[in-house]
Amino acid sequence: MVSVLRTPEIQQKLGIGNTTYWQWVKLGKLPKPRPIVPGGRAVGTPESEIDAVILKPEQEALRAGGKQLAKPRKAGREQQAEAATP
Repeated sequence: MVSVLRTPEIQQKLGIGNTTYWQWVKLGKLPKPRPIVPGGRAVGTPESEIDAVILKPEQEALRAGGKQLAKPRKAGREQQAEAATP
């Protein structure tokens, strides 16, 4: 049987809030929830689809040769000092 996650469960699993969740759905970063039962009002997303979203950046990093996809951000003072250096 397929495990279906409701919106609060997805938010908890991803560590995001309600606004971020719906923005990501709108942007296509997360799949749009679908009715759990045909004709029903309750909606959810299969857990396998959420797991695929979580694993996607890791898979892209592996394809890139294990390199980081994004450069880590520096703390405020380090960034300011670096920008001030000619």
